Formats: sequence, structure tokens, C-alpha cells
Amino acid sequence: YRIVFKETDDQPAGKWGAVHAAEAKQPLGPYKLLPEPIIKNERVEGPALALIGGKTLLYVDYYVNHRYGARETSDWKSWRDVSAETKVVI
Repeated sequence: YRIVFKETDDQPAGKWGAVHAAEAKQPLGPYKLLPEPIIKNERVEGPALALIGGKTLLYVDYYVNHRYGARETSDWKSWRDVSAETKVVI
């Protein structure tokens, strides 16, 4: 089982919380934090996951830029920015 979550921002200091992932053998944990954040030093909110065609997509809201973004992985170690290839219709 895997989850993603975002650290709290410190907006007055200009520090943006990283998006992290953790994994567990059972849905209620215990969860172990993966070694590297998926996204860091970017102003994003609302990480959400989807499994599509054997790959995991992470969707985020670049709320200041008024757009959405997406990252893709098949191994949870390397993430590719697929925002330009992803269309979100509101």
C-alpha cells in the first residue's frame, strides 16, 4: 500500500512543503517514508494518485499558477513530469 502527502508550507519564509510517499504492507500501516520526496521546492497542493495502465500518476495543483500538473512512475523511485502531456478539463 502506498500513500502520498504534502508537508506544510511556511509561506512567509518562502518555503514550500515537499510531497512525500510512504508504503506499508497493510492499509492501516505502519507506513515507512520513502527516502526521497516526489516533489520539493515547488508550490503545489492536493496530491492525488491514479493507477493507469501499470503506471502510477500523481496529480497536483499548482494553485498559484492556475494549472494542474502530473508526474508518472512505474517504480516509485524515478518520476517523470508529464504535465505537458496531461489534459485536465474543468
